[in-house]
Amino acid sequence: MALKFKHFGIHVYDLTAMVEFYGKMFGFVVSDYSVDNNLQIAFLTSNPEDHHQVALIGGREPGVVSRHLLNQISYKADSLNEVLATYRCARSMGLDDIEPVSHGNSWSCYFRDPEGNRQEVYCDTPWYVTQPHFTLMNFDQPAETLRAETEALVRADPSFRLRDDWKREIRAKIEAALASRPG
Repeated sequence: MALKFKHFGIHVYDLTAMVEFYGKMFGFVVSDYSVDNNLQIAFLTSNPEDHHQVALIGGREPGVVSRHLLNQISYKADSLNEVLATYRCARSMGLDDIEPVSHGNSWSCYFRDPEGNRQEVYCDTPWYVTQPHFTLMNFDQPAETLRAETEALVRADPSFRLRDDWKREIRAKIEAALASRPG
């Protein structure tokens, strides 16, 4: 399996300020954004091939020292079969907190390393739905079954579209953001 490092998530004090900083400094645009009582998160990208390269998770408390500043480290696999192999490996190693998930636009296997750092191995689906989208899945099923279940879930979502359509939209947004960047 040839995993590629793809994105990271960090806990932040001021989500709005951090989104603005990453936009102005690096040309990132918001690909999805959610603020409700339980979750404050902004997904940022500068590449239409990647839904996000940075995930900013709000709610970090000022003055509170925490060892959990990094939310997760993510690696991209080439296929759902590789994600399923990672899931089986994590289970066989007895790792904690294993979560097999469909985000609609990806399948992810989350787990923690021996020191509690959250890891994600994922691959893209051919679909897009507004993020965050989180459905626990049974990764003990065959890949074809998971594909069919995920497609049925995302097609029922009002924000559903094909990934290629979403990529065209986000490409235009990135180009507009880069054209208006100061300096």
